[in-house]
Amino acid sequence: MEVISYQLFIVVTIVATHFLKRSWVIWACALWTLETLALLAYTPLITVQLIVIWGTWFLLDKNQSQKERLNELEGYLSESPQDIKELALSVEEPKKEILQGQNHKDFLIKSIQQVEQSIVILSGWITNYVVNQYFIQELESALKRGVKIFIGYGWQNSMGKHEEFDSSIQAINQIEILVLKYPDQLFVGKFANHEKILIKDDDYVVYGSNNWLSNSKFKNSERSIVINSPELANKEYRRAVDLINSNLIVMA
Repeated sequence: MEVISYQLFIVVTIVATHFLKRSWVIWACALWTLETLALLAYTPLITVQLIVIWGTWFLLDKNQSQKERLNELEGYLSESPQDIKELALSVEEPKKEILQGQNHKDFLIKSIQQVEQSIVILSGWITNYVVNQYFIQELESALKRGVKIFIGYGWQNSMGKHEEFDSSIQAINQIEILVLKYPDQLFVGKFANHEKILIKDDDYVVYGSNNWLSNSKFKNSERSIVINSPELANKEYRRAVDLINSNLIVMA
C-alpha cells in the first residue's frame, strides 16, 4: 500500500508541475528518475517507478499536443462555415496528421500523382516557384487520366487588388494553356481568396498556412493539418468548387 501511495504522489507532483509551469515537467521527471536510481535497489520496483514517471510525462505530453493541434485547427477554420468547422473538429485524432515545411511541396506533388477523380487547390497566390515545368507536366498527366482539377486564387490587398508579378503572370499563363486544352476538366477561379486548402478525392482535406501554389522555399515556418474524412472532403469540395465556378477566369 505504501508503494502505491508513493507512486500516486509522484504522479500528482508531475501533473501539478505541468499545470503550474509546463516547461518544468521534463525536469521534474528527470529529478524523480535520479531519485529512483539513487535510492532504490530493488530492480522490479525501479522499473515500475520509472514507468510511472515517464508514462505520466508521455500522457501529459500527448494530451497537450492534441490540445495544441485542436487550437491550431480552430485558427485555420476561423472563417469556415459552422457546419464544416464542427465536422472538422469532430474527426478523431488518429485521422489527423501534421505537415511541416518542405513536406508540403512533396505532399502536393504526391496528391496530384495519386488523385483518381478530383483535386481542389486553394492558394492565395500562384507563382512559377511552384507552378514550373515539372508541376505543369504532373498536372497534365492527371488531366490525361480524366481527373478534374479546380484551382482558386486571388489574395487581395487593402485596396482590393490582387498584385501580379512576372513570376505569377508566367505561372498563370502556363495554367491557362492547359485550360484551353482541357476546358471540361481544368477550372481556375480568381477571387479574394486567403484560404490555403488541398482536397483530394473523398480522401482528405488539408488546412494550414502554406500557399500551395506559390511557396517553395519555406523560409518561414509553415504547418498544415491533414484530415482524413470522406464526409469533410465532400463538403469542402462542394463549397470550394462553387466558389471557383462562380469566379472562373474568362479566356480571351
